[in-house]
Amino acid sequence: MKERISLTLAGADFQAGETARLKQVLADVGIVVDTHEQGGHTVLSFTFDEEAISLKLKRNAGRKAQFSEAGYTYGEVVEMRKAVSEAEMLQKLNLSRSTYYRRLKHFAALCEHDQGNQFLLFN
Repeated sequence: MKERISLTLAGADFQAGETARLKQVLADVGIVVDTHEQGGHTVLSFTFDEEAISLKLKRNAGRKAQFSEAGYTYGEVVEMRKAVSEAEMLQKLNLSRSTYYRRLKHFAALCEHDQGNQFLLFN
C-alpha cells in the first residue's frame, strides 16, 4: 500500500546539498523524495510503501533454510531412528546434530499436546 505525504518547507531553511543527501538516505530505506518550488517555498513530497520499508529494515540474519526434496514428517523420523544410525539420519535430513535434536525436542513437545499429530514436516 503506497502512502503519500507532502511537506512544505521554507526555501531559506533548506539548502540544495541537504536535499540531495536527504534524498539519498531515504532512498536507501525505500522512501522516494521529490522536490519542487511552489510560491517561493521548497515542497518536499515523500512517497513510501510500508511493506517495502519493513523488508529493507529486516535483519534477515542466520543461515537460510535448506529444504530437501524428500521432506520427512516427524512420524517418519521417529520410525527411521529405530532402523538407521544417527550419522545416516543426519545426512538424509541434511541437518547438523544440534539442529536435529532441537527439532526432535520441539516436535515431540508439539505432538505431546496434540496426540497423534505425526504429520509435521521435520525439515
